Amino acid sequence: MNRCNVLLFRAVKDSGQVDPYIEVLNKQGLIAACISPLSFDFVNLEPLYLALQCPERFSGIILTSPRAVEAIQKAHENCASEADMSTCCGAAWKQLPAFVVSKATAEAATRLSFSTYGEDSGSAEALAPLIVKALPTDSKPLLFPCGNLRREVLPQKLAEHGIGLHTLTVYHTTANPRLEESLLGHIQEKGGKYYLKNWPNMVLVYIH
Repeated sequence: MNRCNVLLFRAVKDSGQVDPYIEVLNKQGLIAACISPLSFDFVNLEPLYLALQCPERFSGIILTSPRAVEAIQKAHENCASEADMSTCCGAAWKQLPAFVVSKATAEAATRLSFSTYGEDSGSAEALAPLIVKALPTDSKPLLFPCGNLRREVLPQKLAEHGIGLHTLTVYHTTANPRLEESLLGHIQEKGGKYYLKNWPNMVLVYIH
């Protein structure tokens, strides 16, 4: 019996990282793969790098997506001298809290040696009370590298408690310009019939 192919519309994991959805589907006897429906363009990497060189200006950092962590790594790779390439996060940043929304973001931040908090919060809105509890109202601002589609919920809630942010838009989210090409290529490669199914936060394509 031929195994069913499943194509997931979700962000593709970096090389060496295991996608939990792929892992679960494979255990069920399915052949699963991912195509990202989105594309990310990184911007303002030099201002981000300069901010990261001054941890004494901040009480910590907020990272609400793995892309924000990726921007930090790219900023370091693009802007640091060869002498500074050994680590993205200096000892001073390790002593400051890195508030994160999800486990995926926490894992990415930990690889850069940040000390993460809040990975079980699940949303920026739920992260706000944790930050408010952790920081006094007269604390230094938090560095907040984020995407162009970020919501204002977190900044507003923190502002209500006197906690300031140094916000930098470090990536733009756009539609993947090669989505149709990738989808058709995958279907042609696997052949057979296919149908679409909505799943929480993604779309699946089944190919028989």
